[in-house]
Amino acid sequence: MKKKFLCIVMAIMLAITGVGLINAEPVDAAIYSSSSVDTVVKERLNQLSALDGRYFTTDGKPACGSGASKCEVTNVLSKNSRVRSLNKTNKSGYRPMYNSYLPEYYTHGGKISLKAYSCAGFAMYAEWFLFANKYNNKVETYLVARNCNYNYTNMKKYARVGDVIWTSGNYSSGHASIVISVGSTGVKVIDANTTSYSSSDKGDSRICVHTLKYSQQSRVTISRATNFYIHYSDGLTSTSYTADSYYIHEQVGRHGIATTLQSKKFVRSGYTYSKYYIYKVISGYNYYLCRNKSTSALKWLKSSSITSAYSKVYVSPGGSLVLSSSLVGKGQEIVLCPAWVSVHVFSYSLNGGTGTYSNVTVADGQKITLPSTIPTKSGYTFRGWYVRRLADNTWYVPGTGWCTWNDITDKNLNPKLYNPGESYTVGYEWTKGSPNSNYCFYAQWQ
Repeated sequence: MKKKFLCIVMAIMLAITGVGLINAEPVDAAIYSSSSVDTVVKERLNQLSALDGRYFTTDGKPACGSGASKCEVTNVLSKNSRVRSLNKTNKSGYRPMYNSYLPEYYTHGGKISLKAYSCAGFAMYAEWFLFANKYNNKVETYLVARNCNYNYTNMKKYARVGDVIWTSGNYSSGHASIVISVGSTGVKVIDANTTSYSSSDKGDSRICVHTLKYSQQSRVTISRATNFYIHYSDGLTSTSYTADSYYIHEQVGRHGIATTLQSKKFVRSGYTYSKYYIYKVISGYNYYLCRNKSTSALKWLKSSSITSAYSKVYVSPGGSLVLSSSLVGKGQEIVLCPAWVSVHVFSYSLNGGTGTYSNVTVADGQKITLPSTIPTKSGYTFRGWYVRRLADNTWYVPGTGWCTWNDITDKNLNPKLYNPGESYTVGYEWTKGSPNSNYCFYAQWQ
Protein backbone atom coordinates (compact mmCIF):
# COMPACT_ATOMS: atom_id res chain seq x y z
CA MET A 1 0.00 0.00 0.00
CA LYS A 2 1.20 3.49 -0.64
CA LYS A 3 1.83 6.12 1.98
CA LYS A 4 -1.47 8.03 1.88
CA PHE A 5 -3.53 4.88 2.12
CA LEU A 6 -1.35 3.57 4.96
CA CYS A 7 -1.91 6.75 6.93
CA ILE A 8 -5.66 6.34 6.69
CA VAL A 9 -5.62 2.72 7.72
CA MET A 10 -3.14 3.41 10.53
CA ALA A 11 -5.42 6.09 11.94
CA ILE A 12 -8.29 3.65 12.00
CA MET A 13 -6.21 0.86 13.47
CA LEU A 14 -4.50 2.85 16.23
CA ALA A 15 -6.76 1.35 18.84
CA ILE A 16 -5.84 -2.18 17.84
CA THR A 17 -3.37 -3.57 20.35
CA GLY A 18 -3.03 -6.92 22.02
CA VAL A 19 -5.06 -10.03 21.36
CA GLY A 20 -8.74 -10.67 22.01
CA LEU A 21 -12.21 -9.37 21.27
CA ILE A 22 -14.15 -6.31 22.35
CA ASN A 23 -17.83 -5.47 21.92
CA ALA A 24 -18.43 -9.06 20.84
CA GLU A 25 -22.18 -9.53 20.43
CA PRO A 26 -23.94 -12.63 21.78
CA VAL A 27 -24.79 -15.08 19.06
CA ASP A 28 -28.48 -15.45 18.27
CA ALA A 29 -28.96 -17.53 15.15
CA ALA A 30 -32.61 -16.56 14.80
CA ILE A 31 -31.75 -12.86 14.75
CA TYR A 32 -28.45 -12.85 12.91
CA SER A 33 -28.98 -15.58 10.34
CA SER A 34 -28.63 -14.49 6.73
CA SER A 35 -32.37 -14.95 6.22
CA SER A 36 -33.05 -12.14 8.67
CA VAL A 37 -30.86 -9.57 6.90
CA ASP A 38 -32.97 -6.71 5.60
CA THR A 39 -34.06 -7.39 2.02
CA VAL A 40 -33.10 -3.87 0.96
CA VAL A 41 -29.55 -4.40 2.22
CA LYS A 42 -29.39 -7.65 0.28
CA GLU A 43 -30.59 -5.89 -2.84
CA ARG A 44 -28.04 -3.12 -2.49
CA LEU A 45 -25.29 -5.66 -1.96
CA ASN A 46 -26.33 -7.32 -5.23
CA GLN A 47 -26.13 -3.93 -6.92
CA LEU A 48 -22.60 -3.41 -5.59
CA SER A 49 -21.60 -6.91 -6.68
CA ALA A 50 -22.53 -5.98 -10.24
CA LEU A 51 -19.40 -3.78 -10.19
CA ASP A 52 -17.22 -6.91 -10.04
CA GLY A 53 -14.29 -6.52 -12.41
CA ARG A 54 -14.67 -2.76 -12.83
CA TYR A 55 -12.38 -0.09 -11.44
CA PHE A 56 -13.09 2.20 -8.49
CA THR A 57 -11.40 5.10 -10.24
CA THR A 58 -12.46 8.41 -11.73
CA ASP A 59 -12.44 7.19 -15.32
CA GLY A 60 -13.19 3.50 -14.78
CA LYS A 61 -9.67 2.54 -15.87
CA PRO A 62 -6.76 1.09 -13.88
CA ALA A 63 -5.14 3.52 -11.48
CA CYS A 64 -1.43 4.09 -11.31
CA GLY A 65 -1.31 2.36 -7.96
CA SER A 66 -2.79 2.83 -4.52
CA GLY A 67 -2.94 6.43 -3.42
CA ALA A 68 -3.27 7.94 -6.87
CA SER A 69 -5.71 10.86 -7.09
CA LYS A 70 -7.87 9.04 -9.63
CA CYS A 71 -8.82 6.46 -6.93
CA GLU A 72 -9.50 9.00 -4.19
CA VAL A 73 -13.07 8.36 -3.01
CA THR A 74 -14.32 11.94 -3.41
CA ASN A 75 -13.01 12.09 -6.97
CA VAL A 76 -14.41 8.68 -7.83
CA LEU A 77 -17.89 9.47 -6.52
CA SER A 78 -18.02 12.77 -8.36
CA LYS A 79 -16.57 11.59 -11.69
CA ASN A 80 -17.17 7.87 -12.18
CA SER A 81 -20.38 7.82 -14.21
CA ARG A 82 -21.21 4.20 -13.46
CA VAL A 83 -20.87 4.65 -9.70
CA ARG A 84 -22.92 7.86 -9.78
CA SER A 85 -25.58 6.11 -11.84
CA LEU A 86 -25.68 3.32 -9.27
CA ASN A 87 -26.16 5.86 -6.48
CA LYS A 88 -29.22 7.27 -8.17
CA THR A 89 -31.00 4.02 -8.94
CA ASN A 90 -34.19 3.55 -7.02
CA LYS A 91 -34.39 -0.21 -6.64
CA SER A 92 -34.86 -0.16 -2.90
CA GLY A 93 -38.63 0.05 -2.68
CA TYR A 94 -39.77 2.40 0.04
CA ARG A 95 -36.14 3.10 1.01
CA PRO A 96 -34.62 4.95 -1.96
CA MET A 97 -30.91 5.75 -1.96
CA TYR A 98 -29.76 9.17 -0.96
CA ASN A 99 -28.82 10.83 -4.23
CA SER A 100 -25.83 12.79 -2.98
CA TYR A 101 -22.41 11.46 -3.85
CA LEU A 102 -20.68 12.81 -0.71
CA PRO A 103 -21.30 10.37 2.14
CA GLU A 104 -20.43 10.85 5.76
CA TYR A 105 -18.67 7.87 7.25
CA TYR A 106 -17.40 7.44 10.79
CA THR A 107 -15.51 4.55 12.33
CA HIS A 108 -14.78 3.72 15.92
CA GLY A 109 -11.58 5.72 15.46
CA GLY A 110 -13.26 8.86 14.07
CA LYS A 111 -14.32 10.19 10.70
CA ILE A 112 -12.56 8.75 7.66
CA SER A 113 -11.27 11.51 5.44
CA LEU A 114 -13.14 11.98 2.20
CA LYS A 115 -9.70 11.69 0.62
CA ALA A 116 -9.53 7.98 1.50
CA TYR A 117 -8.01 5.95 -1.30
CA SER A 118 -8.36 2.55 -2.83
CA CYS A 119 -9.70 -0.27 -0.65
CA ALA A 120 -10.46 2.03 2.31
CA GLY A 121 -12.28 4.44 0.03
CA PHE A 122 -14.33 1.69 -1.57
CA ALA A 123 -15.20 0.17 1.83
CA MET A 124 -16.30 3.59 3.04
CA TYR A 125 -18.47 4.06 -0.02
CA ALA A 126 -19.89 0.53 0.20
CA GLU A 127 -20.96 0.93 3.85
CA TRP A 128 -22.65 4.22 3.01
CA PHE A 129 -24.33 2.71 -0.04
CA LEU A 130 -25.63 -0.24 2.00
CA PHE A 131 -26.83 1.52 5.12
CA ALA A 132 -27.54 5.22 4.47
CA ASN A 133 -30.90 6.40 3.20
CA LYS A 134 -32.62 9.62 2.25
CA TYR A 135 -33.47 10.40 5.86
CA ASN A 136 -29.91 10.13 7.15
CA ASN A 137 -26.73 10.51 5.14
CA LYS A 138 -24.41 9.56 8.00
CA VAL A 139 -23.12 6.05 8.60
CA GLU A 140 -21.21 5.27 11.78
CA THR A 141 -19.48 2.06 12.75
CA TYR A 142 -18.37 0.42 15.96
CA LEU A 143 -15.69 -2.13 16.67
CA VAL A 144 -17.04 -5.69 16.88
CA ALA A 145 -13.82 -7.70 17.07
CA ARG A 146 -10.18 -6.70 16.98
CA ASN A 147 -7.00 -8.59 16.43
CA CYS A 148 -8.86 -11.90 16.45
CA ASN A 149 -7.85 -15.17 14.85
CA TYR A 150 -9.15 -15.38 11.29
CA ASN A 151 -10.93 -18.74 11.15
CA TYR A 152 -14.35 -20.21 10.48
CA THR A 153 -15.35 -20.36 14.15
CA ASN A 154 -14.72 -16.67 14.80
CA MET A 155 -16.10 -15.43 11.51
CA LYS A 156 -19.29 -17.47 11.86
CA LYS A 157 -19.71 -16.08 15.34
CA TYR A 158 -18.90 -12.41 14.73
CA ALA A 159 -19.01 -11.46 11.03
CA ARG A 160 -22.28 -10.25 9.53
CA VAL A 161 -23.39 -9.24 6.05
CA GLY A 162 -22.05 -5.77 5.22
CA ASP A 163 -19.35 -5.72 7.92
CA VAL A 164 -15.89 -4.39 7.12
CA ILE A 165 -13.01 -6.82 7.63
CA TRP A 166 -9.64 -5.12 8.12
CA THR A 167 -6.76 -7.49 7.52
CA SER A 168 -3.47 -6.73 9.19
CA GLY A 169 -0.24 -8.64 9.65
CA ASN A 170 1.60 -6.19 11.89
CA TYR A 171 -1.43 -4.18 13.09
CA SER A 172 -0.21 -1.00 11.41
CA SER A 173 -1.65 -1.51 7.96
CA GLY A 174 -4.32 -3.61 6.33
CA HIS A 175 -6.78 -4.22 3.56
CA ALA A 176 -10.52 -3.43 3.82
CA SER A 177 -13.21 -5.77 2.45
CA ILE A 178 -17.02 -5.93 2.75
CA VAL A 179 -18.51 -9.20 4.00
CA ILE A 180 -21.00 -10.95 1.72
CA SER A 181 -21.16 -14.35 3.42
CA VAL A 182 -19.14 -16.66 5.68
CA GLY A 183 -18.07 -20.09 4.43
CA SER A 184 -16.09 -23.00 5.80
CA THR A 185 -12.97 -22.17 3.78
CA GLY A 186 -13.14 -18.38 3.85
CA VAL A 187 -15.27 -15.25 3.78
CA LYS A 188 -16.85 -14.12 0.51
CA VAL A 189 -16.18 -10.39 0.18
CA ILE A 190 -16.29 -7.48 -2.22
CA ASP A 191 -13.41 -5.02 -2.21
CA ALA A 192 -11.19 -2.83 -4.36
CA ASN A 193 -7.47 -2.87 -4.98
CA THR A 194 -7.50 -6.57 -4.24
CA THR A 195 -4.68 -8.96 -5.03
CA SER A 196 -7.15 -11.71 -5.92
CA TYR A 197 -6.91 -11.17 -9.66
CA SER A 198 -4.10 -13.13 -11.17
CA SER A 199 -3.81 -10.79 -14.12
CA SER A 200 -1.15 -8.12 -14.36
CA ASP A 201 -3.55 -5.38 -13.31
CA LYS A 202 -4.26 -6.73 -9.82
CA GLY A 203 -3.97 -4.25 -6.96
CA ASP A 204 -4.95 -1.26 -9.10
CA SER A 205 -8.35 -0.33 -7.61
CA ARG A 206 -10.18 -3.05 -9.47
CA ILE A 207 -13.38 -4.16 -7.69
CA CYS A 208 -13.58 -7.87 -7.04
CA VAL A 209 -16.03 -10.35 -5.53
CA HIS A 210 -13.94 -13.20 -4.18
CA THR A 211 -13.27 -15.45 -1.20
CA LEU A 212 -10.73 -14.30 1.35
CA LYS A 213 -9.48 -17.69 2.49
CA TYR A 214 -8.57 -18.43 6.09
CA SER A 215 -5.19 -19.66 4.89
CA GLN A 216 -4.43 -16.19 3.49
CA GLN A 217 -4.66 -14.25 6.75
CA SER A 218 -3.93 -14.83 10.42
CA ARG A 219 -5.76 -12.01 12.23
CA VAL A 220 -8.46 -9.48 11.39
CA THR A 221 -10.51 -6.64 12.83
CA ILE A 222 -14.25 -6.28 12.18
CA SER A 223 -16.24 -3.02 12.06
CA ARG A 224 -20.03 -2.81 11.85
CA ALA A 225 -22.42 -0.07 10.77
CA THR A 226 -24.79 1.09 13.48
CA ASN A 227 -27.78 1.80 11.28
CA PHE A 228 -31.16 0.07 11.51
CA TYR A 229 -34.53 1.09 10.14
CA ILE A 230 -37.84 2.13 11.68
CA HIS A 231 -40.90 1.36 9.59
CA TYR A 232 -44.43 2.58 10.38
CA SER A 233 -47.40 0.33 9.62
CA ASP A 234 -51.08 0.94 10.34
CA GLY A 235 -51.43 -2.78 11.11
CA LEU A 236 -54.63 -3.21 9.12
CA THR A 237 -54.33 -6.63 7.53
CA SER A 238 -58.01 -7.55 7.54
CA THR A 239 -60.22 -6.53 4.65
CA SER A 240 -63.10 -6.12 7.12
CA TYR A 241 -61.55 -2.84 8.23
CA THR A 242 -61.93 0.41 6.37
CA ALA A 243 -58.92 2.59 6.99
CA ASP A 244 -58.29 6.18 6.06
CA SER A 245 -54.55 5.87 6.67
CA TYR A 246 -51.76 7.72 4.90
CA TYR A 247 -48.13 6.88 4.34
CA ILE A 248 -45.64 7.79 7.05
CA HIS A 249 -42.04 7.76 5.86
CA GLU A 250 -39.75 5.38 7.66
CA GLN A 251 -36.68 6.55 9.53
CA VAL A 252 -33.14 5.40 10.09
CA GLY A 253 -32.03 4.64 13.65
CA ARG A 254 -28.52 4.36 15.07
CA HIS A 255 -27.69 2.00 17.90
CA GLY A 256 -27.49 3.62 21.30
CA ILE A 257 -28.60 7.01 19.99
CA ALA A 258 -32.07 8.45 20.57
CA THR A 259 -34.25 8.74 17.47
CA THR A 260 -37.10 11.25 17.59
CA LEU A 261 -40.15 9.50 16.17
CA GLN A 262 -42.46 11.16 13.72
CA SER A 263 -45.38 13.00 15.27
CA LYS A 264 -47.56 12.45 12.21
CA LYS A 265 -50.20 9.80 12.88
CA PHE A 266 -52.32 7.38 10.86
CA VAL A 267 -56.01 8.16 10.53
CA ARG A 268 -58.69 5.50 10.83
CA SER A 269 -62.40 6.11 11.04
CA GLY A 270 -63.82 5.22 14.46
CA TYR A 271 -60.39 4.69 16.05
CA THR A 272 -57.49 6.57 17.53
CA TYR A 273 -54.19 5.79 19.23
CA SER A 274 -51.64 7.46 21.47
CA LYS A 275 -48.85 4.88 21.35
CA TYR A 276 -47.10 2.32 19.15
CA TYR A 277 -46.06 -1.21 19.99
CA ILE A 278 -42.83 -2.47 18.41
CA TYR A 279 -42.14 -5.72 16.59
CA LYS A 280 -39.76 -7.27 14.10
CA VAL A 281 -40.15 -10.28 11.85
CA ILE A 282 -37.96 -13.30 12.60
CA SER A 283 -38.33 -16.43 10.46
CA GLY A 284 -41.77 -15.30 9.32
CA TYR A 285 -43.15 -14.58 12.82
CA ASN A 286 -43.78 -11.28 14.57
CA TYR A 287 -41.68 -10.87 17.71
CA TYR A 288 -42.79 -8.06 20.03
CA LEU A 289 -40.46 -5.96 22.15
CA CYS A 290 -41.36 -6.72 25.76
CA ARG A 291 -40.07 -5.71 29.18
CA ASN A 292 -39.67 -8.07 32.11
CA LYS A 293 -41.76 -6.55 34.89
CA SER A 294 -39.29 -7.63 37.57
CA THR A 295 -35.91 -6.96 35.98
CA SER A 296 -36.85 -4.39 33.28
CA ALA A 297 -34.81 -6.45 30.81
CA LEU A 298 -35.96 -6.16 27.19
CA LYS A 299 -36.69 -9.20 25.04
CA TRP A 300 -38.36 -10.06 21.72
CA LEU A 301 -41.26 -12.48 22.24
CA LYS A 302 -43.93 -14.06 20.07
CA SER A 303 -47.51 -13.39 21.17
CA SER A 304 -47.85 -16.94 22.45
CA SER A 305 -44.79 -16.44 24.68
CA ILE A 306 -45.85 -13.19 26.34
CA THR A 307 -46.71 -14.28 29.89
CA SER A 308 -47.85 -12.21 32.86
CA ALA A 309 -44.17 -11.64 33.68
CA TYR A 310 -43.81 -9.39 30.61
CA SER A 311 -45.49 -6.34 29.17
CA LYS A 312 -45.20 -4.90 25.68
CA VAL A 313 -43.02 -1.84 25.23
CA TYR A 314 -44.83 1.20 23.85
CA VAL A 315 -43.53 4.47 22.39
CA SER A 316 -45.44 7.64 21.62
CA PRO A 317 -45.70 9.55 18.32
CA GLY A 318 -43.17 12.36 18.57
CA GLY A 319 -41.37 10.57 21.40
CA SER A 320 -37.88 9.07 21.35
CA LEU A 321 -36.57 5.55 20.88
CA VAL A 322 -33.17 4.10 21.83
CA LEU A 323 -32.22 0.52 20.92
CA SER A 324 -28.93 -1.31 21.33
CA SER A 325 -27.29 -3.55 18.76
CA SER A 326 -28.17 -6.58 20.89
CA LEU A 327 -31.87 -5.86 20.27
CA VAL A 328 -31.85 -4.97 16.58
CA GLY A 329 -29.13 -5.93 14.13
CA LYS A 330 -27.43 -3.73 11.59
CA GLY A 331 -29.57 -3.23 8.51
CA GLN A 332 -32.58 -4.84 10.17
CA GLU A 333 -36.00 -3.28 10.40
CA ILE A 334 -38.35 -2.79 13.32
CA VAL A 335 -42.01 -1.95 12.85
CA LEU A 336 -44.01 0.58 14.83
CA CYS A 337 -47.71 -0.27 14.81
CA PRO A 338 -50.53 1.76 16.38
CA ALA A 339 -52.24 0.37 19.47
CA TRP A 340 -55.65 1.20 18.04
CA VAL A 341 -58.53 1.93 20.41
CA SER A 342 -62.14 2.58 19.50
CA VAL A 343 -63.53 6.08 19.85
CA HIS A 344 -67.14 6.69 20.81
CA VAL A 345 -69.34 9.73 20.27
CA PHE A 346 -71.60 10.62 23.21
CA SER A 347 -74.59 12.78 22.38
CA TYR A 348 -77.46 14.12 24.50
CA SER A 349 -81.24 13.97 24.05
CA LEU A 350 -83.13 16.35 26.32
CA ASN A 351 -86.38 14.43 25.95
CA GLY A 352 -88.52 17.56 25.64
CA GLY A 353 -86.32 19.74 27.83
CA THR A 354 -84.10 22.68 26.99
CA GLY A 355 -80.39 23.26 27.36
CA THR A 356 -77.16 23.29 25.36
CA TYR A 357 -75.03 20.14 25.23
CA SER A 358 -72.28 19.30 22.77
CA ASN A 359 -71.25 15.88 21.54
CA VAL A 360 -68.14 14.42 23.18
CA THR A 361 -65.68 11.91 21.64
CA VAL A 362 -64.10 9.47 24.09
CA ALA A 363 -61.64 6.63 23.42
CA ASP A 364 -61.67 3.24 25.13
CA GLY A 365 -60.19 3.47 28.59
CA GLN A 366 -60.78 7.21 28.89
CA LYS A 367 -63.30 8.95 31.12
CA ILE A 368 -66.38 10.85 30.17
CA THR A 369 -67.55 13.54 32.56
CA LEU A 370 -71.19 14.52 32.30
CA PRO A 371 -71.91 18.25 32.24
CA SER A 372 -72.71 19.74 35.64
CA THR A 373 -75.37 21.97 34.09
CA ILE A 374 -78.94 20.67 34.45
CA PRO A 375 -81.50 20.88 31.63
CA THR A 376 -84.96 22.29 32.33
CA LYS A 377 -88.49 21.32 31.38
CA SER A 378 -91.58 23.24 32.42
CA GLY A 379 -93.53 21.34 35.07
CA TYR A 380 -90.90 18.61 35.54
CA THR A 381 -87.90 17.89 37.74
CA PHE A 382 -84.74 16.52 36.20
CA ARG A 383 -83.77 13.09 37.65
CA GLY A 384 -80.59 12.32 35.69
CA TRP A 385 -79.64 10.48 32.51
CA TYR A 386 -80.18 7.04 31.09
CA VAL A 387 -77.70 5.93 28.44
CA ARG A 388 -78.63 4.18 25.18
CA ARG A 389 -76.13 2.26 23.08
CA LEU A 390 -76.99 3.22 19.52
CA ALA A 391 -75.45 0.26 17.69
CA ASP A 392 -77.95 -2.26 19.14
CA ASN A 393 -80.53 0.13 20.67
CA THR A 394 -80.01 -1.14 24.21
CA TRP A 395 -79.91 0.51 27.66
CA TYR A 396 -77.50 -0.20 30.47
CA VAL A 397 -78.91 -1.98 33.54
CA PRO A 398 -76.56 -2.50 36.55
CA GLY A 399 -75.90 -6.17 37.25
CA THR A 400 -77.54 -7.25 33.99
CA GLY A 401 -75.82 -5.39 31.18
CA TRP A 402 -77.30 -3.96 28.01
CA CYS A 403 -81.00 -4.66 27.55
CA THR A 404 -83.71 -3.69 25.09
CA TRP A 405 -86.45 -1.41 26.34
CA ASN A 406 -88.97 -4.24 25.95
CA ASP A 407 -86.90 -6.43 28.29
CA ILE A 408 -86.65 -3.56 30.76
CA THR A 409 -90.40 -3.02 30.86
CA ASP A 410 -91.34 -6.73 30.77
CA LYS A 411 -88.92 -7.65 33.58
CA ASN A 412 -89.38 -4.42 35.53
CA LEU A 413 -85.68 -3.62 35.37
CA ASN A 414 -84.11 -0.31 36.38
CA PRO A 415 -81.61 1.27 33.98
CA LYS A 416 -78.63 2.99 35.54
CA LEU A 417 -79.19 6.65 36.34
CA TYR A 418 -76.19 8.85 35.54
CA ASN A 419 -75.83 12.10 37.47
CA PRO A 420 -74.58 15.53 36.30
CA GLY A 421 -70.89 16.16 36.99
CA GLU A 422 -69.99 12.51 37.53
CA SER A 423 -67.19 10.77 35.60
CA TYR A 424 -67.26 7.27 34.14
CA THR A 425 -64.52 5.21 32.49
CA VAL A 426 -65.52 3.82 29.11
CA GLY A 427 -64.40 0.27 29.70
CA TYR A 428 -65.46 -3.27 28.96
CA GLU A 429 -68.88 -2.95 30.57
CA TRP A 430 -69.69 -0.27 28.03
CA THR A 431 -68.33 -1.96 24.93
CA LYS A 432 -69.05 -5.65 25.57
CA GLY A 433 -70.83 -7.07 22.54
CA SER A 434 -70.57 -3.83 20.57
CA PRO A 435 -67.00 -2.47 20.63
CA ASN A 436 -67.47 0.41 18.17
CA SER A 437 -70.82 1.84 19.23
CA ASN A 438 -71.77 5.43 19.93
CA TYR A 439 -74.00 6.41 22.85
CA CYS A 440 -76.76 8.84 23.76
CA PHE A 441 -77.67 10.16 27.20
CA TYR A 442 -81.46 10.59 27.57
CA ALA A 443 -82.79 13.08 30.08
CA GLN A 444 -85.20 11.59 32.66
CA TRP A 445 -88.01 13.70 34.14
CA GLN A 446 -90.52 13.30 36.90
